[in-house]
Amino acid sequence: MIPATEQCLQLLKKYELPDNVIAHSKKVRDVAIRSEELKKRGEQINIPLLNAAALLHDLDKIKTLGENFKKHGYVTKEILLKEGFSEDFAQLVLLHKAEHLLDFEYNNWEEKLLVYADSRTLDDKTVSFEQRFQYAINKYPHLRQPKFQEVKQKVLKLEEFIFSKLDINPDDLNDQRRKII
Repeated sequence: MIPATEQCLQLLKKYELPDNVIAHSKKVRDVAIRSEELKKRGEQINIPLLNAAALLHDLDKIKTLGENFKKHGYVTKEILLKEGFSEDFAQLVLLHKAEHLLDFEYNNWEEKLLVYADSRTLDDKTVSFEQRFQYAINKYPHLRQPKFQEVKQKVLKLEEFIFSKLDINPDDLNDQRRKII
């Protein structure tokens, strides 16, 4: 079962996510579902699944602040399973963290687009990946480890793959540029 938008928003409220986290999740969803152009070009993308995963990707954000930050995503997966959602859906949501690109094969568009959309969203704004990456390494010191340069390269490679199938470039997603698209 794929939760509808209203059900996702109810879950965000149930787990007491603050408005700024909900706004971020909505922006990730907006970036992710702009992929409808890929679907029009014949790519197999489950837009309702991507919509739900993007809205719920930070369901555990408050529970995993501070010392629990390494559990981020894993707690969301546990919550989704407890709420009765499938293992596949819960795993998709878990994979939203770019650092998982080091450990998992991203085999479908939903996984690729979810991690990419989150990698381009800072708070409730769409920014360049470079801006988002710089913000992340400043906020989360563990991201300064050398392995995260490999994460950065994997996201940039993913970006190149996605945009090789589109007639726009990555900067066209940025909020300040969207008005002219």
